[in-house]
Order: sequence, then structure tokens, then C-alpha cells
Amino acid sequence: MNTPRAPDIDTAWAWLISFVPAQWQPSLGIAAAAAVFLWLLINGLKSVFELFNAIREFFRRGRERRAAAAEVKLPAPRVSIWNPDINSPPRPKPGGIPVITTANMKGGVGKTTFTANFAAYLDAKGKRVLLIDLDYQGSLSQTATAAAGSDKVASVVDDIITLGKSPTVILANAQSLGPVMPRSHILTCYYEFSDTEAHELVNWVVAKRTGQPTDDIRFRMTQFLSDDAVQRNYDVVLIDAPPRFSTGTINALCASTHLVIPTILDRMSVEAVIYFSRDIERMRAKLFPSLKLVGVVPTMVQYKTRLMPAEVSHAATLDRDLAQYWRTDRAVLRDAFVPDKSAFRAIAGSGIGYIDAGKRKYTLEVREIFDRVGKIIAERVRL
Repeated sequence: MNTPRAPDIDTAWAWLISFVPAQWQPSLGIAAAAAVFLWLLINGLKSVFELFNAIREFFRRGRERRAAAAEVKLPAPRVSIWNPDINSPPRPKPGGIPVITTANMKGGVGKTTFTANFAAYLDAKGKRVLLIDLDYQGSLSQTATAAAGSDKVASVVDDIITLGKSPTVILANAQSLGPVMPRSHILTCYYEFSDTEAHELVNWVVAKRTGQPTDDIRFRMTQFLSDDAVQRNYDVVLIDAPPRFSTGTINALCASTHLVIPTILDRMSVEAVIYFSRDIERMRAKLFPSLKLVGVVPTMVQYKTRLMPAEVSHAATLDRDLAQYWRTDRAVLRDAFVPDKSAFRAIAGSGIGYIDAGKRKYTLEVREIFDRVGKIIAERVRL
């Protein structure tokens, strides 16, 4: 028995058109070709859409993985030695001059470079600036005094923390930064300050635990800066703090009206800023409830005119994670970035770039940078 076979395409087509009047047969061919083309087009577009969706899903999952990797997991906060209660603590003088601390929990991010050049910018604008160095390495002290042509660096700030001298006497020991910064002075710091901080802290802790009468070590800078001798003679105080919650740093934060956080926009530095802000928030209610964040200043930025894409991403991470601590979703001052210029490295430790970076071209570059950065910061502080 023979099995019937299906007709081939030509036979089937001839059979189909035999039912169609002759005048319509060419149209049938065109319609059939159009139907086949449309079928192929629809299936082709379907494949393209499936490919597009697969690519989009790939990048979406990539973004989720990167976001998860970028999320900073901070350890649980520990009980701080700086948290004991105090009744009626001293506060920065109401209506007094701005006191701006530059701080970060990570070293090497350009804090001293920012502070020195911002001071030079303010002095050039006619402001009387009191610089206070609280890092026992004395980087700001050496930078500022070298710019003024002096190599004398003594640890004057010890007298603030020990309450050893009156504000008037302490200010008399401040070094003038003239002629390059004729309106400014600096209270210098050097290695012996490390021993002073430790000694005063131990005495305070022992007195607290044994019930001996003692003043509060955390507010000695506040008392000094609130004195009329400071308030009358200066328009602004700039404090350069070390990268740790030392006796000096706590004093600076308690005495300050404003905080600037310079940072490199990389993962390690971003983590340090978030950690620092979390710890400040933990102590704020007791120690410095009126402290305001001026902003996070990006430093050592790779491009001269803008942030590179990776830096933009890190800035977005900071904005997101700092919102809970500083009540703002724009903590990073993107327009106040400081590029990574050879001009800063050329003069590091031997002067202030805004005044003289060794070559006229470098000086102009640094001035251009800090005329922009300084204007933004000064406007936010209302200087």
C-alpha cells in the first residue's frame, strides 16, 4: 500500500490559484509575498526586542550589584569617652564670628591645603583670619609660617587646652602671617601637643570617675573663642583638626559654628566621611547641637573642569548616605571641587599656593581654583 505524499510548493501554489480568476492572480502573488515578508518582519522585531530586553536586564542587574557593593556597612557605634552629660555646657557665642573647622577621619585628603588656601583667599578679600592648628604634626603651622617667611614653629595651642593662660596672652603669642597675609595670625601646633592632649584627657577622666571637681575639657576652646579678645579682633576663625576624635578635635567641634569636610572621592575616603558623620550625629545633641555642615569639598579631583564619572558616582553615594546625618540630600559641593594640581605638590609644606606656588603660572592656577572654591564656601557661611 502506497502512502500518499504531500504536494510540493509549486503544485500546491498552482492548485490554489486555480480557484482565483486570472485577473486577480498577480495580486494574489503580491499579497502572499507581502504576508511572508510581514511574518518575517514581525518575528525579526520580536527577536530584536528580546535581545534589547536581555541587554537592559543585564545592565539593570549590574547596577544593582554595583549599588550593593557601594553600600557602606558601618560597624555598630561604641560607647564614646566624649559622651558624659554636662549641665549648661558653653556654646559658641550667639551672633559671634564664624568658627569653621576643617576635619575628616581620613588623613591625606587635602584638609591642610584647603584650610591654608581658603585662609589666603579670605585675607585677600579683607577678612581678619585667625588660624588654629590642632594637629600635632604641625602641617598647617609649617605651611602658613613658611609662606610668611618664618621658620619658627612652637606649640602655642597647648595653652588653650590647659587653660594655662588668658585669651589675651594666648593671642599675643599668635604669629602674624604678614606681609603675605597682613590681616591674619596663626596659633601654631607641634609634636608636644600630643602629650598635652593625652595628659589633660587622663586628668579629666580621673576627676570625673573619682568625683573630683573639674571643668569640662571638651569646652575649653569654646570659652577661648567666645572671649571678646577673639571676637573683636577677627572676622573668622579657621581650625585645622587631625583625622581622629582627639581632645583637640572635640574642642574644635564644640567651639565651631560650621564644618567643612574635604575628601577624595574614592571608596575608602567615602567610608571615612560617612563614619565621621555618623559619630558626629551621635554626639551632636550633647556637645555641638548648632554645628552646621558647610559641605563636603571634593579634593584631588582628576579633571580640571569637572568630576570624572567614578567621582560623580561616589558623590552620589555620599549625598544618599549623609542625608540621615546632615538633613540634606546635597551634602557634596560639586562646584567647589579642588583639582589634583602639580602646583599644590610643588609647594607642599613650604608655602601657600594661593600666595606663591613657586612659579607665576602655578600661582595663577591655584588662585583661580580657590577664588571659585572660596567664594562658594564664604557665601554658604555668609562671610
